[in-house]
Amino acid sequence: MSLDLQVRNGLKAAALWLPLPPASKTGIFYDLYGEFLAVLSGDSGFRNIGLAAGGSSLAEAQAELCRETVRGLARPGRWLDIGCGEGGAACTLAVENPSVEICGLDLHDESVERARQLAGRHRVADRVHFRSGDACRMPFAGDGLFDGAYAVETACHYHDKRGFAAEVARVLEPGGRFACADFVLSGEDRMRPERAVIQWIQQSLGLPRMYTAEQWRGNLENAGFRELRVSDITAGTFACLPLWSERMDETRAELERRYPAPLVLSIYLNIRWLIEGLDAGQLRYALIEAELQPDPAGDSSPAGSQ
Repeated sequence: MSLDLQVRNGLKAAALWLPLPPASKTGIFYDLYGEFLAVLSGDSGFRNIGLAAGGSSLAEAQAELCRETVRGLARPGRWLDIGCGEGGAACTLAVENPSVEICGLDLHDESVERARQLAGRHRVADRVHFRSGDACRMPFAGDGLFDGAYAVETACHYHDKRGFAAEVARVLEPGGRFACADFVLSGEDRMRPERAVIQWIQQSLGLPRMYTAEQWRGNLENAGFRELRVSDITAGTFACLPLWSERMDETRAELERRYPAPLVLSIYLNIRWLIEGLDAGQLRYALIEAELQPDPAGDSSPAGSQ
């Protein structure tokens, strides 16, 4: 059984290097690494890097990154969690914000089902709902359905980033806010070995072309967002990487039961490279916040846009 599982996961890892459609690679990524991240993060449902201010445990740091991401969203409100994964962010934020309703959207059906189970365990299933769907072609018939939307470490996977920005603008009501916490490229010209490592990480994770923070800014502005603020939170997020390294040490036997040992080792070495290359790295982490422009057909004043 263990060998069969290792072989299946090894084949999935190899498939990420094939010239497949980007959407197919995203599905393969979550099939491959969903259990990997679950082993490291436990049953918290979080699947993000974390923010160092969150405490000593990985789950606490991951919860803190989610809190930091949504700090500017309306309360009370209706929020959209884009790329909700297994529901850790949505359920935790719903518990901490009782005046908020959250809809989680994810491409991976198995993650959506696990998110629903987590909402039941957190006793927030009356205010937190999950559905399957593509963030670049959201399955919502109506427009202006949400007061706020957020994406924690998922937008880097989207192959059609322009379509994604346009869809976020469509489902937000005028004046609604969007927040995105994610890996970005610095945009600086770096040494060839470092560029090669970044390209290797992108390819091995099945990521499409990554954006710089300024490219995200332009994309969102073109979609109708204004008052954009970009915060570099690399130091706070990458400070959590030792927690990931420690968890890999603690769970190495379980990971190698499920995944080929060379794959586990390569991920560990990537984490170590990020830890050691923080100060000069081309890979950064940004929090991007923006507000959707009020409806031009309505009153131009903020009050008239409500």
